[in-house]
Amino acid sequence: MPEKKTEEITLKVEGMTCAACANRVEKGLKGTEGVVSAVVNLATERASIEYLPGAISKEKLLTAVEKAGYQGRLELEEAAVSRDKDEARLQQAARRMWIAWAFTLPAAVWMLIAMAAGRHQHGWPTPLSYNLGTLLLALPALLWAGGHVYQSAWRAARHGSANMDSLIAIGTGAAITFSLYSTYRIIAGDFGAVEGLYFETAGVIIVLILLGKTLEAVSKGKTFEAIKKLMDLAPKTAIVLRDGKEIETPIEEVESGNVILVRPGEKIPVDGVVLEGHTAIDESMLSGESMPVDKKIGDDVYAATINTNGSIRFRATHVGGDTALAQINKLVEDAQGSKAPIAQMADVVSGYFVPIVVAIALVAGL
Repeated sequence: MPEKKTEEITLKVEGMTCAACANRVEKGLKGTEGVVSAVVNLATERASIEYLPGAISKEKLLTAVEKAGYQGRLELEEAAVSRDKDEARLQQAARRMWIAWAFTLPAAVWMLIAMAAGRHQHGWPTPLSYNLGTLLLALPALLWAGGHVYQSAWRAARHGSANMDSLIAIGTGAAITFSLYSTYRIIAGDFGAVEGLYFETAGVIIVLILLGKTLEAVSKGKTFEAIKKLMDLAPKTAIVLRDGKEIETPIEEVESGNVILVRPGEKIPVDGVVLEGHTAIDESMLSGESMPVDKKIGDDVYAATINTNGSIRFRATHVGGDTALAQINKLVEDAQGSKAPIAQMADVVSGYFVPIVVAIALVAGL
């Protein structure tokens, strides 16, 4: 019986915050009929899927991601706007963090002043003003800056699972709930309930989480910036010879078999074989060798390398995603998307970590 032909596709998955999230998306994809294998990488926010094209469509794969509680996009659609979206997400994360700090830091300082004055148990300057003041300062950090944490926890709960945001939401939610109860007691005249106020504590937890997410976003941005710079080395146009005329053509429209002219100082636009001319080409971006390599008729040339002295004409053999430069980029992305055995074990552990922690907390509270 002939083996069925499979295809591979890469999806961009948005909304994942921890290994448990990636594990849930991966399980959802693997459980979809027609999917042969699926690997979800949290760091790259991508899902690499091998599937049977006749058994499942790309739209159903996106639906499987949405059923897991996250947003999926086709990699080709994402490529055109990935840089702008990454920058916008980093700016949003930084803005949330700084706004949270702006409100939470005064609340924390207020608490320290009350402790230094020996009035923490009764509030400073008065129990009610201390209570309402820390509440108002903590609310922007909890509801606006940290709102996405609670949304992520609720989304996971709706799908019958939990993630790291679930622990944060439960912890800060319990602190807020108990503090609101203490607020009621203070208004009723029980000023000793000031000891049960944890508004600033919940705010500080959210701020530290936002700080971690911002640093993570910065780290991801630096990781992928190197790959983007590598791809930017290739020229955007090529001089294609057609009917004896030199036509400047966008690199996306260059086809295998086209004859291309490259003058001294220009970059090679695509991979090919020299048909006419002799030159020396700087291939340091591929090989690391600083000395230019002599090229004559019949020699191979590679995209993004630099023609140093002579004019050559060559026939394009590999274009687009088939060039050596594109293959290097693909190898790097595949390496980032693959999982080591220890990472696979971590994904399994993460699926049980949150429920176990919640169960221990419930037992300890009884």
